[in-house]
Amino acid sequence: NIEEEEVQKCPFCNNAIRVGDSYHGTSEGEMVCLDCAPTYSDLLRDPESFLDANDEPMTQERAKELCDAHVAAGGSLDDKVVA
Repeated sequence: NIEEEEVQKCPFCNNAIRVGDSYHGTSEGEMVCLDCAPTYSDLLRDPESFLDANDEPMTQERAKELCDAHVAAGGSLDDKVVA
């Protein structure tokens, strides 16, 4: 079953990430599992370690916009930044 196939291993904990799992993509193309993924607080604290839609380092202003929108939609800064 394709749903159960392993896609990649988390580089931090070695957990399998499968099709349909939430994950955080890194600038190096790695997939980080939900447990190890950064939070919105991490995004605010260190925005330059995240990439924007143009693959450029995130600005503090853009990070704040994203976090504000996430919280306004009912989210928390403790939520994970995942796809």
